[in-house]
Amino acid sequence: PRPLLVLCGIGGRAVTVPCRIASLGGRVAAVIAATAYFDAENILTSEIDKKVANALETRRGQLEALVMETTDDLIGQAQNPTTLAAINGFSLAWRTLGGEQTEQLQTSYITNNTFPAGQRDNMDSIGDGSQYDLVHTKFHPYYRTVLQNGGYYDLFLVDADGNVIYSVFKEPAYATNLNHGPWRHPAPGGGRP
Repeated sequence: PRPLLVLCGIGGRAVTVPCRIASLGGRVAAVIAATAYFDAENILTSEIDKKVANALETRRGQLEALVMETTDDLIGQAQNPTTLAAINGFSLAWRTLGGEQTEQLQTSYITNNTFPAGQRDNMDSIGDGSQYDLVHTKFHPYYRTVLQNGGYYDLFLVDADGNVIYSVFKEPAYATNLNHGPWRHPAPGGGRP
């Protein structure tokens, strides 16, 4: 008997039954392999989609919880008698500085701060005896603790006119006006102007 390959390759016009069976078997194998490949691809894609959807749902839940917790903290601080007293004290002290509050406060609490950026919150007082510094000395330790316990990046007190009258970390937004100053139009993506 001749090998099957010889019959299929040399047979010319005369195709034998084993050759037809081999050809049909090859086609069936190719269809089965292609079907298995696409089924496996669909199953893997489906599993990946499920895992991504579950991860997104978990993250969404975590983000919602964070927003609710932050909102509760914000409302609690807004109603806190200490915050009300601090806003009144800083607002009065702000007005005693005249028209150059931004320059005066940023020079005193940022430029001349003995601590570097990222640690400026460690300075409780500049020691100049001004009304603003007395109020700062009184409330700053409290708000530094609130910031640390809440895990916040910074904490601001803003008066009714949009003046950032207090900041724990004393970064560039400190002592500016949110309505008329450089922060009135934040950069896209929440970046600094």
